[in-house]
Amino acid sequence: MSRPPIILPLVFAGLAFTAATFLVSDTGEFWVSAAGRWMLNHHAVPRENLWSITEPTHPWVFHEWLFGVPFAWLMEHVGVGGLPLLTLAMVTAVFGFSLRFTRHRPWLFALAVVCFSMRLVTPRPTHLALIFPFWLWWLLDAPLTRGRVVSVLLVEWLWANSHGSFVVGWALIALKLFEVGVKRSRWVALLAGAIGITFLNPYGAGLHALVADYFAGASASAQVIHEHIREFRPLWSDGDFLYSRATAALVMVLAAACRALWLPAFRARALLAIALIVQAVLHVRHRELAGLLGCVLLLPAWPSKTHAPSFSNAWVLLPGLLLGLGCWGAAWLRHRSDEEWVSRELGGADVVTLARALPDDARVVTEFPASGLVLWYGAERGVRVLMDARNDCYSAETAKLAFDLEDGAAPISRLSEIGVTHALVKDDSPLAVLNAEQSAGAWSIRRVP
Repeated sequence: MSRPPIILPLVFAGLAFTAATFLVSDTGEFWVSAAGRWMLNHHAVPRENLWSITEPTHPWVFHEWLFGVPFAWLMEHVGVGGLPLLTLAMVTAVFGFSLRFTRHRPWLFALAVVCFSMRLVTPRPTHLALIFPFWLWWLLDAPLTRGRVVSVLLVEWLWANSHGSFVVGWALIALKLFEVGVKRSRWVALLAGAIGITFLNPYGAGLHALVADYFAGASASAQVIHEHIREFRPLWSDGDFLYSRATAALVMVLAAACRALWLPAFRARALLAIALIVQAVLHVRHRELAGLLGCVLLLPAWPSKTHAPSFSNAWVLLPGLLLGLGCWGAAWLRHRSDEEWVSRELGGADVVTLARALPDDARVVTEFPASGLVLWYGAERGVRVLMDARNDCYSAETAKLAFDLEDGAAPISRLSEIGVTHALVKDDSPLAVLNAEQSAGAWSIRRVP
């Protein structure tokens, strides 16, 4: 057994270091933690909005519910700094599962990881759920024993109860139907089982309806979300997309997929990779899934002229994992506070300070990036919001009003009409004309008359 090409442990070490020390830069981690805390307190899964000023009973399908409790536990016992540990575990698993399929082309795989790494290292459910397609494909690349069938079904169930991208798992299983020499009846039965097991969730078919709505954008609420939230916009809406390294990597994966179309054994994989890339172009939030999974599916189509090196994954993963844990531990030992772990993209220490300072039972309008922090630090004290980053548990009318207020397209007088008492906003917000009660940096709590 030989040692791996040096590029693999080097790239993973950089990825692990970044994952363990990267500041929390997405508001989703905070509202998921708030929902998890509610689950721990009530021993149930939420089915209504709960924290809305105007529509607290609006139906809510919390499709990331399995992440809720671990997020809340880490936030309660470790603080915001505990969330990067989840990211470190995810990147370790994804890298490890992928090595089986990419070790003969280590430089190409390393390049893909580098291209998608910046968004990959945030501990948000969308990114943590990336573990499931790679885990599933790793399981599928083996004889279909009884134990393997149970494992596949378990992963698909975990995936369906953790994130709405679980439908990709159906496509991965379906790929096996096109391989030469397989017993298609067994794979059809497994696919049927994998589809059926996803209905074992707290919301039943309601989960599938939500996923379909997010995909098609058919409902009025989904249309508002797709219009205003950058992640649901097409790739070309980003002014720098032509110069993005992630875009360049997607183009390379697309080129590989087009070439693989001419290889009968890989045609189905190529079609799935192209479908994922199309979805990533339409919704930029899928770039990492499309790019990295495309590499894993397609790189085996081009075997190396030399024999693929045989090495233990430990040679690749262990140094980086120790580095990441060591750097995270160093920050923990010096008692790094929540404020220091929150990125300036969310308002940093300023928003943490002000979210804690909001009066009990305040009715708050805030900017989209700060909404999760308001829920985490205020929901247990009765603080309620006009809208937050959960998105799909609000009506189209409420969502549109919230975005219009943030953009200055709705009159401020609407705030008092719907019972808003406070605004937590930046000093350059259209709502900054309200009288400030408390300020921290570029943010302030303002009183609604």
